[in-house]
Amino acid sequence: MLTPGWQTAYWRRLDTLMTQFAPVVPALLPRYRIMTQWAAALSVHTVPPVALPNLQLSTEMIAILLWHYPAQQANIRMLDHLLGEFRHVVQRQFGEWAMVSAPFVTALAGAWQGKRVVELMAGNALLSAGLAKQQVAVTATDDLSWQAANGTGRTPWYPVINLDGQSAVKQTMATTDAYLLAWSPDGDPVDWQILQTLRAAHWPGDLLVIGEYKGATNSAVFWQAAHLRTTPLTRTLNRLLPRFDLINERVFLVQ
Repeated sequence: MLTPGWQTAYWRRLDTLMTQFAPVVPALLPRYRIMTQWAAALSVHTVPPVALPNLQLSTEMIAILLWHYPAQQANIRMLDHLLGEFRHVVQRQFGEWAMVSAPFVTALAGAWQGKRVVELMAGNALLSAGLAKQQVAVTATDDLSWQAANGTGRTPWYPVINLDGQSAVKQTMATTDAYLLAWSPDGDPVDWQILQTLRAAHWPGDLLVIGEYKGATNSAVFWQAAHLRTTPLTRTLNRLLPRFDLINERVFLVQ
């Protein structure tokens, strides 16, 4: 089994355990291949080609591994832990938070052709880069304040205008048809401030939010106040954003 060229201690350990355990649980191999595809794509600033499958070991898988390797309980637990850590590895190693794939970006780009889009708090601007490659008129904005605490992603995928979320909305509202807000920081009320600004102006466009409802993203006041709409677009995007770990990342149109 090939170890990725961008290997770290995480990947070396995972590769060793996969080599050890995959012969008795072959279903591990497709998961591992997709994980390595993701890392390889992100390392060259390309949106990953497919959505992630469920990465956690099932009860049946654990039982099979324990049957064949009764003395390897610690390593079996370690394998399950490493699979569950993949989201955090992507965040730390590549500075990406919304776990979107190419089919997701393609579906969103198809829905937003002809619209003027602004991504708020864009971070590395993966989403903006993906949309722009599919001819969506998109502007990425972020004040980059997160760089003081997080060294990842100092080379964005797409040009990022230095504006905080509120300033970006106030400066672009008149010329924007849709805002994209992915993984707004947990507990920070900036999302609520943005929503209040849009409501006060009776802005008629789309505010598309990617995150975990009342979970790992956004502020409590935002989720309490948000009017969430289900549309054909959100249903399509959520089908293309399957749950693969403990975080229930979803797409919402918010009013």
